[in-house]
Amino acid sequence: MNLDARTEQLMARLGVLSLAIKEKVALFTAYRPYIQGRGLFIPTSKPFQMGDEVFMLLSLLNDLISLKTISKIIWILPLATSGRPQGVGCRIVKKIVVK
Repeated sequence: MNLDARTEQLMARLGVLSLAIKEKVALFTAYRPYIQGRGLFIPTSKPFQMGDEVFMLLSLLNDLISLKTISKIIWILPLATSGRPQGVGCRIVKKIVVK
């Protein structure tokens, strides 16, 4: 993946999350339609705080779709419970265009 200098600066300044979703079922599991705008649940054990901004790299459906976004942490599931993995809910704030 070739990233421009601006994108690399964003990645250095913000926390970074990445998620590869290879099947439609996994996409529907991660997608949170009730989040204003767009949002996803990202399984992670990285420590984040509410309101943190993160640079998110999303690879969807075997790289047919690849997105780079700035997202905001809007909820945290600190421990895995009842079959749910530990992770964070992210609201996509801005899509980054990588040329």
